[in-house]
Parts: sequence; structure tokens; C-alpha cells
Amino acid sequence: MDEIESFVPDLNFRENHSLAAKPIIALLAGSRLQEVKSMLATMAEIVNFYPDYQFIIAGVDNLPRQIYHEFEAKFGLKVIFNNTYNLLVNAEAALVTSGTATLETALLGTPQVVCYKTSPLTYRIAMSVIKVKYASLANLIMEREIVKELIQNEFNVNNLKKELDLIIKTGSNRSEQLIDYKTLREKVGKGGASERAAELILKYIKK
Repeated sequence: MDEIESFVPDLNFRENHSLAAKPIIALLAGSRLQEVKSMLATMAEIVNFYPDYQFIIAGVDNLPRQIYHEFEAKFGLKVIFNNTYNLLVNAEAALVTSGTATLETALLGTPQVVCYKTSPLTYRIAMSVIKVKYASLANLIMEREIVKELIQNEFNVNNLKKELDLIIKTGSNRSEQLIDYKTLREKVGKGGASERAAELILKYIKK
């Protein structure tokens, strides 16, 4: 999170990556092999509903690039590697796999839908060990749902489209989410943001 404070946006991001003038929807699918394949398989299914947008995947270098190329070829998606912050600040909205990226997306001010799905067994084990009300760090810190979470069976194409429609520029929930982001940034604060975020999350978990 402290990296966000020192982040300097690339003013020529679109030109440097040969992007079209269409508004951007960012896809942050995680960083683990099976996670990325599973998340993108559902995320990519909504692309055809939004012909006036371009969907761009935030790629990570620790995974084989062929994984991303499969989605480029099948769905016409573009992948930009190791430039997630610039992708987010240029995006109108984002679909984000649950993890630290959800908090980073919020602090950067990009409206988002939080997504996650794993095997039923893994999910049951995780829920038996981790007793928290929310999956996203932004919601945990705020102690209420400021970003929609689509977890397990709720993570499907119909729900993704419904929730994305609410946070794009014409969406009815967009302004409320941006206002909540402002409160979140004030709560996390500047300087030592990572430590302060960790303290807030631990406080919630211990309740």
C-alpha cells in the first residue's frame, strides 16, 4: 500500500501500449496459475456484452504467458504485464480477484467488483479456519460492504454483468463507491499505510 503513495502515473500509458480510445475495464485475475485460469474463464464471458469497452488483463510475469494468450485469442483481450497501477488509474472500472489488489484498487480510486471462486472443499476449510465477514480488505477495514463481493456460486456471468453495470460511469452505485473510497483512504492514512491497514484488519478479525 505504501507503494501507492510514491506511484507516479504514466501520462502516456494509452499511447505507450497502443490502446484504443474506448474506456477500459481492467481484469485482475490473481497471481496463481489455477486461480488465473479459473477467474479469467468467467470474467472473459462478459466481454461481448460491452462492445463499447476494451477489457485488459493485468498480467504477471511469474506465470507462463501462454495462459494469457489463450484468452487474447479466444476473447480478443489485451494483456499488459507488470503495470497494474497504471492500468487501474486509466480504467473506468475493474473486476478484481480477492486479495491485496482489492485494497490497492480502492486506494487508487477505481470502482470495482471483487470476485473469487475455489473448490468447494477448499472454501469450506478456509471458512472453518478464517472467521471473517468479508473477503475483500476494503470491506474489512471499513467494516461494511463498500465493494460488492461475488464469492463462490455468486461469481457467475449474470451477477458480474449486473454488478459491473452498477459501477461504470452510467451506474447508480458508482458515486457512492467513490465516496466510500475517500473515507477508506482517510482511515488508512498516509505514511505507513501498510502497517495501519494490517492493524485495522487484525482489529476486525479479533472481534
